[in-house]
Amino acid sequence: MDKLLTKIKKQVTLTSNEISGIKKTIKEFKQKIDPALAKNKIEANIFVGGSVGKGANLPGLHDIDIFIRFKKDGELSEILENTLNSCFEKITRLKGSRDYFKVELNGFEIEVIPVLYITRPNQAKNITDHSPFHVNWSKRKSSKLIEDIKISKLFFRGIGAYGAESWIGGFSGHVIEIMTVKYGGFKKMLKGITKWQETSFLDVEKHYVNEKEARICISKSKQESPLLVVDPIDKERNAAAA
Repeated sequence: MDKLLTKIKKQVTLTSNEISGIKKTIKEFKQKIDPALAKNKIEANIFVGGSVGKGANLPGLHDIDIFIRFKKDGELSEILENTLNSCFEKITRLKGSRDYFKVELNGFEIEVIPVLYITRPNQAKNITDHSPFHVNWSKRKSSKLIEDIKISKLFFRGIGAYGAESWIGGFSGHVIEIMTVKYGGFKKMLKGITKWQETSFLDVEKHYVNEKEARICISKSKQESPLLVVDPIDKERNAAAA
């Protein structure tokens, strides 16, 4: 299996051209939106999220998540929509817990998500406000496991179980990262999965004394999934609810 993993590691490594293309696109996006924010006296900054922000993106993918962190609460989606309209010819508004947007730049599909700039997770006004904390947590915890995380994602993609969308009902990238960190690598994660029961429980940050306490504290509506993964940032959330 080690020989196979060595071969797969080459498949999950980005080329220098891919890396430079991503950096160039993020830089151009910033050069477009920063002046528009300043012109309208909007206090906000850019935060690169998702797999790209964590350094765990797979080769060949052209998705970039960018969070616009607003320092003042309000109609953030509307403010962001007006700002993007002044920067790009075409934007697409998408429904979410807080509406977000999609723009295309240099062949990349950029999802632009408005969030409130907060310094503590409990200050969140919307579930998306937690996202930058997830990115920072992953960067802290997975710096030595990036290749394993990429292989884990490739594995779940290969078996058709990668994605928390309702029509997939699988593992989000965030959950795959948590599991890989929890078990300490791809091979150990596979071994750990073989020991799962009809219902299983993971608490990587040990927010709870045991599973029983977690199931008492977390809303029953969030425990419909056979897998309960306590979100490392928000202990009341089941990251694997999908």
